[in-house]
Amino acid sequence: MSDPEDVLLAAAERVATATRELWARGGDPRAAPARRADAAARRIATWLEAVFGDALPCAPCEAPPAAGRLERALGAPAPWRLRPQAAAWTDGARIQLPRARLEGEGEDDAAQLLLAALAQGLRAARGRAPAPAAPPPARDVRFALEAALGDAELAALLPGLARALDAARAAARTRRPDLARLHPAEREVERLVRDLLEGPAAEARARVERVLGRPAGADAIAAHAAAVAARCADARYRGMAPVEPWGVPAGAPAPPRERASDPAHEPARARVPRRATLPRPVRRRALDEGEAEGRSGPFALPHGDPHLAVQDARGVVRPEDRGDEDLDALAEELARAGELPVVRSGSEPREVLASEQRAASGAARAAASAAAGAPRAFTYPEWDAARAAYRDPGIVLRERPLADADRGFAARVRREHGPLLSEIRRRFEALRPRRAWVGRQIEGDAVDVDGIAAEHAERRAGLTPEGRVYARERPQRRDVAVALLVDASGSTDAWVSRGERVIDVAKTAALCLGEALAALGDRFAVYAFSGRGPADVRVFVAKRFAEPWGEAARARIGALEPDRATRLGGPIRHVTARLAQVPARARLLLVLSDGKPDDDDAYEGRHGLEDVRQAAFEARRAGVRPFCVTIDRAGPSYLPRLFGPAGYTVLWDVRQLPARLPALYRRLAVG
Repeated sequence: MSDPEDVLLAAAERVATATRELWARGGDPRAAPARRADAAARRIATWLEAVFGDALPCAPCEAPPAAGRLERALGAPAPWRLRPQAAAWTDGARIQLPRARLEGEGEDDAAQLLLAALAQGLRAARGRAPAPAAPPPARDVRFALEAALGDAELAALLPGLARALDAARAAARTRRPDLARLHPAEREVERLVRDLLEGPAAEARARVERVLGRPAGADAIAAHAAAVAARCADARYRGMAPVEPWGVPAGAPAPPRERASDPAHEPARARVPRRATLPRPVRRRALDEGEAEGRSGPFALPHGDPHLAVQDARGVVRPEDRGDEDLDALAEELARAGELPVVRSGSEPREVLASEQRAASGAARAAASAAAGAPRAFTYPEWDAARAAYRDPGIVLRERPLADADRGFAARVRREHGPLLSEIRRRFEALRPRRAWVGRQIEGDAVDVDGIAAEHAERRAGLTPEGRVYARERPQRRDVAVALLVDASGSTDAWVSRGERVIDVAKTAALCLGEALAALGDRFAVYAFSGRGPADVRVFVAKRFAEPWGEAARARIGALEPDRATRLGGPIRHVTARLAQVPARARLLLVLSDGKPDDDDAYEGRHGLEDVRQAAFEARRAGVRPFCVTIDRAGPSYLPRLFGPAGYTVLWDVRQLPARLPALYRRLAVG
């Protein structure tokens, strides 16, 4: 029986719906198309949620502008540009549907609208949107092949719609443009489209594989599209006529421009800073108010992170480095100061002074990283909220293994947080699934007393027992995978207490969580991220999913140091892709950050926030639950939009992190 609250809510919803319909019937007739569009959008959302488990927002789209008189006079526009029709498309975050179909009253409008929405919903659910940057012929060939595969998948998924889908495909084939009015490259693509539209949708996969000459897959489709583009490289190409059941590709990119002669696109040459060693460690402190303004002087230099610089207590700012300073003398002078404030500098460092301890650990990390090999490079799109489309290519992300240089880190954490680690292990080991006994088995490891009693009762009742008098012990396993993504940007170099930085607390928390997950038996990985600009986003690997939890992984966590900026969207997409490869019922992505996304470009504003929001949305669509843990007290002002109202938590005291992070995971993944 339903709960009283559910009954009341259902009744209220029915009353509200009936009232809205009565009000609409007596309203302004000019608003009828908008009301029909709203009702159609609600029906489409119900279909999408029922079929794909999630309903992307739908919005109306208009037909593109027709070719004007000047275009007709100067050149021959494509036939479909003379009387263009609106077509559905998706960018993976929303679905655009033709306004005329949304506002239409006929059964054909409803049927065509549903088929177009399902096709776009399938593209978004299967990760086929947006299309990667490619020459227009390759883009259209790839789109047509994927759309035909989508028809076959829809026919198998929803056999009741197969007849309507076949009729829509046949009607679309009859409306194709005349081949005689197309250029040679366009004719090749058009023949492919007609071939893929021929016959029922259930046979579309077989037609695609005949075109490819091998089983349909992403690599085969990309290779065929590239081959067609190579044949059409020097030919005029005006695009592909839209196919109503398929829609059109989202955000057709412009042809690539030659950038070799453009100095704005030339990569900056890496400048290797001069290095020296401080004879004694120098304590760092926050910059006092008024110290940032001072006269030019010789006592401030970039230190450690490129974003940071050190200046002396008298407020004397160092001029631009010329590279002719005596570093040994400068190191001795700074060491005598004992304590210096940390300030920001917009220029690249030409000199780096490190203490002996940090220089030794840095050299060991560099040697180990060189031995591990070059970092792997990946490209990911970036969401541009101003254009409501992806920037593709967006960023270049390099995955780097962390060096296992700081093997004393785990020992220090055990020494300082021994009781906490013991309590974490004890609590999580108690949650570990035990081996379960399954009774009433024909064969087993022990006698099942309940089974013997049941057999005896069956005999007394005149029945024939089956002989299920044994019990078998079966292991149980939690089907959970979790990835921890730690912010290793330059801002984590800030001090939270005497001798302890934000990054040190984050490393301790990561180690505590690793101990908890190892005790629980869940599969997990530990990553960190930083970067500068879209061409150099970095993800550091401390522990992979396939790697056991041991001293090497603990030492790699200890080797983590503040690096650069907080370009978060790409690392979320990268770790989501790693998580999606792990077979698990539940996947959790824990993001540990100390503030808003920021970088040297416009990423620190709305662009960065919207890109992170889109990356979190993509993670949820991939079956990964993102959750952010932040120490930024301003987090409640922006995190609900990025991760949802229940997708974040704020720690007011960063020193609570080692104890709170395992407890938070227990609440999220254990219950």
